[in-house]
Amino acid sequence: MTPVQASAIPLFLAHKDVIVEAVTGSGKTLAFVIPILEMLLRREEPWGKTEIGALIISPTRELAKQIHEVIAMFLKLINMTYSSDEIEYLDRESSENGDSNSSTRHWITHKLFIGGTSVNDDVTAFKTTGGNILVGTPGRLEDLLTSRSSLFNTKNLQVLVLDEADRLLEFETSVTLILARLPKQRRTGLFSATMGEALDRIVKAGLRNPVKVSVKVESVFEKKKVATSSSEDEKTVYQLTPATLSIGYTILEPNEKLQQLFAHLKTHPKAKTMIYFATCAIVDYLNTALTLDRLESKSANIKKKGNGKLKRLPGFSDYLEGIQVFALHGKMVPKRRELVYEKFTQCTEPCILLTTDVSSRGLDIPDVDWVIQYDPPQDPKSFSHRCGRTARAGRVGRAVVYLSRNEETYVEFLRIRKIPMTEFPAFPPILSRTQQQQKQQPQETTEDSPTPPLQHLSPILETLRTLAKLDKDTHDKSIRAFTSWIRSYKEHQASSIFRLKSVDFAALAQSFGILRMPKVAELKNVKIDGFVEERVNPHKIPFVNQNREKQRIDNAAKAASLTEQGIEEKTKEVRRKVKKETVAWSQQKEAKQRREDRRVKKVRKQEAIGRAKAKAAVEDMSETQEENLEKNSAVNPAVTLKRKVLEIIKNDEMDSIDEDWKSMKKDLKKKKTALEFKDE
Repeated sequence: MTPVQASAIPLFLAHKDVIVEAVTGSGKTLAFVIPILEMLLRREEPWGKTEIGALIISPTRELAKQIHEVIAMFLKLINMTYSSDEIEYLDRESSENGDSNSSTRHWITHKLFIGGTSVNDDVTAFKTTGGNILVGTPGRLEDLLTSRSSLFNTKNLQVLVLDEADRLLEFETSVTLILARLPKQRRTGLFSATMGEALDRIVKAGLRNPVKVSVKVESVFEKKKVATSSSEDEKTVYQLTPATLSIGYTILEPNEKLQQLFAHLKTHPKAKTMIYFATCAIVDYLNTALTLDRLESKSANIKKKGNGKLKRLPGFSDYLEGIQVFALHGKMVPKRRELVYEKFTQCTEPCILLTTDVSSRGLDIPDVDWVIQYDPPQDPKSFSHRCGRTARAGRVGRAVVYLSRNEETYVEFLRIRKIPMTEFPAFPPILSRTQQQQKQQPQETTEDSPTPPLQHLSPILETLRTLAKLDKDTHDKSIRAFTSWIRSYKEHQASSIFRLKSVDFAALAQSFGILRMPKVAELKNVKIDGFVEERVNPHKIPFVNQNREKQRIDNAAKAASLTEQGIEEKTKEVRRKVKKETVAWSQQKEAKQRREDRRVKKVRKQEAIGRAKAKAAVEDMSETQEENLEKNSAVNPAVTLKRKVLEIIKNDEMDSIDEDWKSMKKDLKKKKTALEFKDE
């Protein structure tokens, strides 16, 4: 039993809420799986098929699946034990006592709910087999517990576990909605390797007087420094990484990283290595570039221009001889993602995994010898989690991060965060056969010989550029990888160390093997020196894949068949569509039109009301009133005007009362002034 298990399990079983912080690979999964099973088995009444006793939330699919498999191993033994002699004994005892409910045996089931599968399939499976222990990711669990709450019975939930709790803060909305569906009388456990900074927000997850368990490792590196120093005040310094893990850093330029990676693989050809990159696009690009020449002969061969013979694609088979290459990132199809994870986990031969932070937390991949951080993580907390994929359960492991000269202060930054590192020297560069021959045979220089260029590309980067010229898929992915790296670097949390202004973009572009500098907003006002663009039309680069190449040729033929007149018509049609679809962002025209429509409706309504009242007055008017009007019309001019108005309305000779009434008022005013003038 590990120290974290010896500390956390008794507290959990004593019905305490716990916050467990321990280094990677210390056995945190068993620290909550064992108490969960023990609590469910202690219950006197058998668990119902759809009655949920424990809920475990994990940030990633791979980690949730791993926890599900660990629970499955225990339940296989537990259910198998109860399904043999003990079940017969308990059944016989209950029948003799005449009490069918006296048996306390349990048949516990568990269920995995993660994204990438149909929600209806999950619901159907839960109805069929049930699940007393649910393991899943926040999004899928939120969907099931909120929209189908009648199916999932959480009234008797006993345990809630948030694994990698600090990472679950990224799904705070989903976790909050899940917690609202759970009973407050429960035991809650939070587990992670980096808990300190997010502890205040995490405790709000419904913990009651939690007990914090922190298993620390004494820093061997700092201990040596204290021993060599002459100071009497010796303080015990702890670290966030296992004692059996040695972490180093290597100072490199961006265009030296790939060459250093191949040199590392040549030096350690039998190792199982995980290589971390900044974005999914970089993983996708390098996986395509490194494995392009390993395709089948029909798709990996290209025709030579002169004699029509087949010529093998250049590639990196010589550098990766005997090494299997896997790629895993968050934007992969779920089934392919699971397949790659299973293959790499079960692989016993030399292999490498190109991946992102999606596989940085909690995954227990056996026999990982090296962890290479090709790009430092955006979130500094992920650094220790990445390194923790090796040196698990007491095994020895090594990790290295590639840093540029401007990023060297990152070493001191991590030391303050209790992650000690030492500098690893760079491996010597790998030379091609031609370069080795040139090195052995020095060339004589004369005054007439042309001066060599200032900057030579290494053979590895030359191969990357050659692949971009021969395969459009590689070319397009290199552009996407380059732009994604810039945007990822710009959003780094340690922005005072990783500054975009200090990046050598010429060397960066060379490291991705791009042919021409793409138009990126971040590079709009940046002057780039030392990068030589290739005079290549990207639209004419063929695909190595035959199906995609056929489609490209067909599209090019359709575009060439269009006449000038057809192009003009198509352009006009596109412009018409754009004109129709274009709407002012402020939508002031629509608002103005709505106001005008309301005003017109209001005026028409007032006019209709006026007409109705006038007609009613005319119909109710008696003959005596008409006679009085005739008598008074000679004395009072206003009466004459009103009579005229009523006659006009009666005969429907008027469209608008308001305008005529205003004009009549003006006439009346003029007549009054004329009478007053005469009286004077």
